[in-house]
Amino acid sequence: MPYPFSYFQNLFPFRRAFEKRQCLTWPQLLFTWIFLLALTCIPVSWVNLQRTSYPLEQLVPQAYRAFDQEQVDRIAATGITFDQRQARISQKTSWKVGEDWIIIGEKVPQSSGFVWEFQEDMARLMQSNQEVARFSYGGLETKALSRSDTWIQSLNKAWFNHNRLVISLFILLLSWGLLSLNFFLLTLGSAALLYLVSKSRFNSLKGFKESLHIILYSLGIPTLVTCLLGLLGLDLATSVLVQNSLFLLTLALVFYQTQFRDH
Repeated sequence: MPYPFSYFQNLFPFRRAFEKRQCLTWPQLLFTWIFLLALTCIPVSWVNLQRTSYPLEQLVPQAYRAFDQEQVDRIAATGITFDQRQARISQKTSWKVGEDWIIIGEKVPQSSGFVWEFQEDMARLMQSNQEVARFSYGGLETKALSRSDTWIQSLNKAWFNHNRLVISLFILLLSWGLLSLNFFLLTLGSAALLYLVSKSRFNSLKGFKESLHIILYSLGIPTLVTCLLGLLGLDLATSVLVQNSLFLLTLALVFYQTQFRDH
């Protein structure tokens, strides 16, 4: 059976990963490596497309520390309302909360802490007199001021909607980078260890290419399973753990069935 169908045919039973360790050329090995890496990244991309919000505190720790229930009630008491990406400010005011400030319609003071500024057309967050976030009021509703947690969730949603492209690209690049690094270390590191094993006269392995064959075959089923689980909602860290654990289990089964020796 021609490649790439032969690759899937050789995933099971597990001993075929050893028996067919000379079937693929270097270009086919490279394509298989890229294909498996792409499968690993698909769930992250899918989840990111479905995302409607992202916590600002992931990038700016303690950004919402000023918004306890008392301060949210005080904001609501000013009569501020949100409608069609605009804020209607009936009372300009500002007050200090610990080291932080909440500003509604007034000029921003100098501060070493956080400053939340709400103007008619936008909101922004300052930290140590430097702007760290800016967004319009899309998705922000006046009724969110009824509770502190609802208010924070609404701010997260408004911030994400305004900066969707930048935030999504940042999350994707970070996730892809971590997954690619893990996959690179997993495949080449494991292949290098098998290559060292091939130096022993107690097995039939010959060279790095055969070792890489076995590793890529052993990664096939774990990567397909992880991709499916990721699409069903499994988080990134658990997905990496599942993939690595299933890979080690598969490689152990390959060794158990063959002892890396031709019979």
